[in-house]
Amino acid sequence: MESKAWSLSELRGLRTELTGAYRGPVPSQLAWYGLHNQMCILWLIERGNVRIETEFGEQVFHPDTWIFMMPGLRLNQIFSPDALIVS
Repeated sequence: MESKAWSLSELRGLRTELTGAYRGPVPSQLAWYGLHNQMCILWLIERGNVRIETEFGEQVFHPDTWIFMMPGLRLNQIFSPDALIVS
């Protein structure tokens, strides 16, 4: 399955509702690699950082940053051991 780049026009009509949230340490492995095929992911980094590598490049995200990822993206994510998130 190929990754799909999403255009801003495709996201323009996006609507969301918060039905629940997790707040705390990263609940599973600090490092994960694979095809993100779940529903959309939205994280707020409260402490620590996460490094995310995709075919489009690599970026490190620090506290007070929201991260939004669409399905179909092959990625490598590595959280720092002290990472706290809202998911």
